[in-house]
Amino acid sequence: MIAKKKTINFVDFVEQILGIKLTIGQRVIAKICYDSVNPEDLEGQEAEYATKIFGNVKRFTAHARRIITIVAGRGSGKSSVLSSSRLLHLALTLPLDRLAANEKGYGLIICPDLKTAKQTLDFVKGQAESSRFIKPLIGSKATSSRNKQDGIRSDGFLLTRPDGHVVSIECLAASKGGRSVRGRSLVGVVLDECAFFEDDNHVVNDKELFAAIQPRMMKGSQLIIASTPWADTGLLYELYRQNFENPKNAVVAVAPTLLMMPTDEMKEAVQAMMQTDPEKAQQEFFAKFMTGGEGSFFDSKSVEACIDYSRPFNLSPDSKCIACAGADLAFKQDNAAIVVVHYKNDMFHVAYLEEFKPDAGEPLLPSKIFSSFSQTLADYHLDYAIADRFNEAPFREHLEKNGMSLINIPEGQDGKIEMYSRLKSLLREGRVSMPDHPRMIKQLKSITSRPTSAGKLLIELPRNRGDGHSDLVSALVAAIWQCYKLSLSRDDELVPGTYRWHAAQARRRMDRHERALVEELDGEHEQQDWNRAGLGIRSDNYDFGF
Repeated sequence: MIAKKKTINFVDFVEQILGIKLTIGQRVIAKICYDSVNPEDLEGQEAEYATKIFGNVKRFTAHARRIITIVAGRGSGKSSVLSSSRLLHLALTLPLDRLAANEKGYGLIICPDLKTAKQTLDFVKGQAESSRFIKPLIGSKATSSRNKQDGIRSDGFLLTRPDGHVVSIECLAASKGGRSVRGRSLVGVVLDECAFFEDDNHVVNDKELFAAIQPRMMKGSQLIIASTPWADTGLLYELYRQNFENPKNAVVAVAPTLLMMPTDEMKEAVQAMMQTDPEKAQQEFFAKFMTGGEGSFFDSKSVEACIDYSRPFNLSPDSKCIACAGADLAFKQDNAAIVVVHYKNDMFHVAYLEEFKPDAGEPLLPSKIFSSFSQTLADYHLDYAIADRFNEAPFREHLEKNGMSLINIPEGQDGKIEMYSRLKSLLREGRVSMPDHPRMIKQLKSITSRPTSAGKLLIELPRNRGDGHSDLVSALVAAIWQCYKLSLSRDDELVPGTYRWHAAQARRRMDRHERALVEELDGEHEQQDWNRAGLGIRSDNYDFGF
């Protein structure tokens, strides 16, 4: 009787065949998720890491290990090692006896878009090509195809195993209804960055893909869901919520960056983001989900906690504090709004807010809005407002005629995210004081956000009939943003667009004008003296011999 050869386990495959040195955290995940080692079987430092990563779990069932969920921080090795290496391992070691003659097995990498998927595919192919054991098994040509009916584009390469079976490693973009996985026998699937999945119509489709994949998984195969966390919704969060420390149908690992990759370089990166954007650092490096309502951007409890029911609705002008005005302009369908914010004693006070609504069939009159906004600026001793570029030119012209100016908010989605995130942080810190204004509170709570396929955040302002387009919030965010910038400056004469900066510029212009006038008068008087002395016209180029 011929003894059956033992299949190489994953840890040995990575370290001996691929030549990759695993960190302690990566090795613990690899042993528990892929080599069927239970946390109770680990000792010493590995046992401590298992508790940090998997919680207080002693054993995992084979059923739970079919779905591996890795909630990981940036740079933890989830794509380069824990996902790509495992897919390659499954492609070469999973028994494929049940495949029909000439039928291929498939290892799939599915990402938010094809560009991201190709990056993970490059990890897999690079590992295969760098191994002297695997390189001879790679097909002579890479696969690249497009399904004309569904419009699905895939890229990949073939592996011809020593037993004669062929496995196609392919990468795909997430598609509607899971159509990208139809008709395939799956040896393994990686859903990389699944927290950011959406289809061509910007509809999140992670759960549809999940449902389509499971019936097509072969015996012994695994579905690996690895992603940096995002909002507390979607497939990744649901698997985490249902199975972390209580495994039912999935194994969940939570892998903060520094636990997985405790290098000096990574420590510096984490520290830098903690200083500039601690909330994002919690999500990016500490693997924390962003909390809130279903897609809500501002937390309702934080908003309500900042309402001061005892204060006057509008605050009086205060020359002893930093003040800024944000404006939102609209004259047809939407409303127009202006908000003034005071910064005093480390608090941001909503001092004044006003909103103009167009009548049915009658758009707002720009001249009326501009005059009202200018008067508000004058009342609060401000000589500029901050707003976006919508209807910018006529508003700027009106302000300049009144000795005022307009500065623009940061442009693009990145600028929008930066401003809205700042207000979100200040609300959570309890550093905003606002009146009980039902419309503004409603607008704040209605702002939603969702991840995009590029891994960024898309902030959406709902357009509600009769409620405008969250115009009060737009003006509030602009005013808070400018006020926050000034609060960080020791001398706001140096900050372009601020009141003191404009005042300083005016003083300099006055000084230059006065100097020029004095020089002109001195010149005239001197010319008269020269003429009276009978010396004719003075020339600075003439040598008078002294």
